[in-house]
Amino acid sequence: MGAARAPGLIRDYNERCYWFELADWLRKVMLSGLLLFFDRGPFNQLFLGTVLSISFLCLQHVLQPYKLRWHNGLKVIVELALCLTFLVSFQIRVQGAKGTFPAFDFVLLGSFAMIAVAMPLS
Repeated sequence: MGAARAPGLIRDYNERCYWFELADWLRKVMLSGLLLFFDRGPFNQLFLGTVLSISFLCLQHVLQPYKLRWHNGLKVIVELALCLTFLVSFQIRVQGAKGTFPAFDFVLLGSFAMIAVAMPLS
């Protein structure tokens, strides 16, 4: 697909990263739909979601695909919040499987979860 056919999709991206809209769409499909096809075991879906979100965070940080610097910064913050959400969920699942959930850990994990949600809003 040439740039003349889809100017609205690629106008915010650097010329070397015109394809990043497709990569971002693929990330959304993998995180929202593809995880449903994996075994709902205690850690499988969360582990895969964590790996995918960290991979796309690294890709975003290395490529810096947007023309405007603050767009790149905001996207990194959003990806970081998603990674933090997966990591907190993974930790909650691990603690639940052990049957131990100290009050301190619960407060700490709850604080991280609130920060993860609030980061993109600030």
